[in-house]
Amino acid sequence: MKRILATILLTFVLAFLNCTEISAQQIVSTNVKVEQLTTEMEQQKATIQQLQSENHDLAKQVESLSGVKEELLRDNTRLRDDMSHWLNVIAIIFTLAGVLLGVAVPLITRKDIKDILDVRIKEVADKAKNADDALNETKVLKKEISEIKNKIKQESENAAKSAKEAKVSQLFAEALSEKDSLKAIALYDEVIELDPNNLSAYNNRGILKTEMGDKEGALKDYDKAIDLKPDFSEAYNNRGSLKAEMGDKEGALKDYDKAIDLKPDFSEAYNNRGSLKAEMGDKEGALKDYDKAIDLKPDYASAYYNRGSLKAEMGDKEGALKDYDKAIELKADYAKAYNNRGVLKSEMGDKEGALKDYDKAIDLKPDYARAYNNRGILKKDMGDKDGAMKDYDKAIDLKPDYSEAYNNRSDLKIIIGDFDGAMVDIKNAIYLDSSDSVSYFTLAELYEAMVNAEIDEAKKSEYLAKAAEARVKAEDLKKKNNQ
Repeated sequence: MKRILATILLTFVLAFLNCTEISAQQIVSTNVKVEQLTTEMEQQKATIQQLQSENHDLAKQVESLSGVKEELLRDNTRLRDDMSHWLNVIAIIFTLAGVLLGVAVPLITRKDIKDILDVRIKEVADKAKNADDALNETKVLKKEISEIKNKIKQESENAAKSAKEAKVSQLFAEALSEKDSLKAIALYDEVIELDPNNLSAYNNRGILKTEMGDKEGALKDYDKAIDLKPDFSEAYNNRGSLKAEMGDKEGALKDYDKAIDLKPDFSEAYNNRGSLKAEMGDKEGALKDYDKAIDLKPDYASAYYNRGSLKAEMGDKEGALKDYDKAIELKADYAKAYNNRGVLKSEMGDKEGALKDYDKAIDLKPDYARAYNNRGILKKDMGDKDGAMKDYDKAIDLKPDYSEAYNNRSDLKIIIGDFDGAMVDIKNAIYLDSSDSVSYFTLAELYEAMVNAEIDEAKKSEYLAKAAEARVKAEDLKKKNNQ
C-alpha cells in the first residue's frame, strides 16, 4: 500500500515539476517581453525628444504600448492562475499522503517556487505600471509639444503684427513730417496698403488731396474714413469744408452739424459752420457759432479773425477792429488778419495805419496777391498812381485769373487816360467773372470817359449807348447778387 502511495505521490510530483517547468518557461518568456518593453520604452523616450516627428510616431507608439500593457496584464493573470492551481493540487496530495510524506512535504512545499513566481509577477506588474506611466508621460509630453508649437505660432504672429505696426507707424510719421504733399500722399498710400483700415491715413490723405486740388479723391478718402468710423467727427468736419468749397453748402452744413453732434466741444467745427452760415446769409447764426468757438477755445485766432470779418460786414467796425487786434495778438504772423485790418483801417480813415498793415501782410506772405491789390487801391486813393500800378501788376502776375485786380487796374488806367489798356483789362475782368457788377460799372465809366475824350459825335453817341447798356447790366447783376 505504501509502495502504491509512493508511486502515486511520485507521479504527482513529476507532474507538478513538469507544470512548474512550463510556468518557469512562461516567466522566462515574460522576462523577455519585459526586457523588450524596457528597450522599446527607451527608444520611445529618445523618439519623443525628436519633436519634428512626434505627431504620427507618438500615436503609433502609444497604441503599441497599450497593446503590450494589456498583454502583460494577461500574462500576470495567467501566472497567478497557474500558481494557484498547482498549489491546490499539492495540497490535495499532501492530504492523501498524510504522515507518510512528512519528510517529503518540506521539500515539496518549499516557498522558493512561490517566491520566485511572486517576484516575477511583481516585476511584470511593475513593468506594466511603468508602461502605463510612460503612456501618461507621452500624452503629457505630446500636449506640451502642442502647446509649445501653438505658443511659437502665436509669438511668430505677434512678432509679424508688431513689425507691421512698426512699419505703419514709421511711414505715418514720415508722412506727417513730409513737406512735399505728393511725397506725403505716396507715404499714406503705403500706410493704407499695409493697413487698409487706417482711418487717420484716409483722413490725412484727404486733406492733402484737397490742398492739391484733387477734390473728388479727397471726398472719397473722407467717405472711407467715415465708413470705417461712423463717429469720426474730424472726418465729418473736413468733408464739410470740402463740400463747402465744392459748392455743396447744404451737404457741408449737414457734415458740420454731425461733427458738432458727435463732439459738442469741437471749436473748429463751430468756426467752420460759422463761415458757411455767413456765406449762406445767416449772419446771426454765424455770429453765434464764432462766439461758441471762441468760448470753447479762447486762444482761437482764426475764430477771432472770422468774427472780425463778419462784424465789419455787419457794420460793427469797432468790434471788428478789436477782433483783428486779438487775432494778431494770438498769431503775430497772421498775414490775412493784417490785410483785413488794413482794409478796415482804410475805411475808418486811418490810411497810414492801413498802409503799414498791408506792408506787414506782404512782408509775411510775399505771394499774397490780395494784399498787393488792396495796397494798390490805397495807394491810388493816396495819390501814388505809380505805386498803385506796380501793386496791381504784381497782384495779376501772382494770380493771372484775379478779375478784381484787372478791374482795379482798368479803373486806374481810365484815370491816367490809357483807354486802350483799360479796355483790355476790363474785358479780362468780365471774362474771368461775368457775374461781378463792379466790372460792368467800370466798363460804363470807361465808355463815359471815352465820350468826353472823343470829338466825333457819332462815336460819342455809340459810347454813350454802350455806357448805358453797361450800367443797366451792372444794376441787374447788383440786384441779383443782393437777393
